[in-house]
Amino acid sequence: RERVDALALGEARRDECLSALQAKLADEAEQVQGLRAEASKQQADLQQVAGEVIARAERFANDAVKVSEQACTAMEAHWEAFRARDAVLEALQSRVGALTDGLGMECKLRQEAVAQVA
Repeated sequence: RERVDALALGEARRDECLSALQAKLADEAEQVQGLRAEASKQQADLQQVAGEVIARAERFANDAVKVSEQACTAMEAHWEAFRARDAVLEALQSRVGALTDGLGMECKLRQEAVAQVA
């Protein structure tokens, strides 16, 4: 009889321990669920922030491309103006050369005319 009582007591203790363990596991499972929910919320928040950062970076990149294109256009316009000024300068130099040659010839003709008169 003592043996049966001891076995019953042992079984009761085991049931008590199992109940305590089950309660502890249920509490831990609840904590894990809470942590999962918090992690999911944080992940969603991070994804939103990452999306905003990416959108901002894309806007900055687009703006940089536009500025680069405008700078390129301005440089091309400056280069064209420089080339046009260079062409005008060449034309003026050519005209000055022609005038110099013409004046030289006129001077020679006048000298010859003065020499013939004298």
